[in-house]
Amino acid sequence: YKAEMKRVQIECKNKTMSWEVQLEETQKELENKIEFIRKQMIAIQAII
Repeated sequence: YKAEMKRVQIECKNKTMSWEVQLEETQKELENKIEFIRKQMIAIQAII
């Protein structure tokens, strides 16, 4: 029973860690997109 509990704990920890990595990657992607949009807006303002 204890071994099973330990296995489940490790599995949960691994899933949590992979979610954290996915979140970080998503956050970086969003930041890049925001930066891209910001630069485009600056360029548009320069034209106007």
